[in-house]
Amino acid sequence: GKYSLEVLQHLSQEARVIAVDLWEEGLRSLQESMKARDISRISPILADIGRGIPLKRDTVDVCLVANVLHELILSKKDKEALREITRVLEPKGELAVIEFKKVPGPGPPLHICIEANQLSDMVKSYGSRNVKVVETGPYNYLALYRLEVNDAYGDH
Repeated sequence: GKYSLEVLQHLSQEARVIAVDLWEEGLRSLQESMKARDISRISPILADIGRGIPLKRDTVDVCLVANVLHELILSKKDKEALREITRVLEPKGELAVIEFKKVPGPGPPLHICIEANQLSDMVKSYGSRNVKVVETGPYNYLALYRLEVNDAYGDH
């Protein structure tokens, strides 16, 4: 929810954000924030991206996956989630992933943290190429990928 509010500030007035989350409380909190700020350009959707994203193919310009991919790996839903993300991304769409570094500090246990090179190997098999990795602080990084083919989701 909070990522959606932040992202919206960096987009044009015509842009829309679709906030997909598995956590009902988070979506309720987002909806309260939207109401308090009179924001209507965010569409909250309750869904488990590891089971499917209720959006049509090729409808998303950029997908932000923030601090959840490690949990999807742990629950063995990462492949389906990446297939679904690839399916909904437009040709040449971008995937932005924020994850925890493998360093002591806040976040998940180190054994489930994903290193940037490991993440790149995972995402590459879904038809995306790494554009860049940006350090976002002592505990997180942002990896940006661009979809090269939009039918890669069907091959896995």
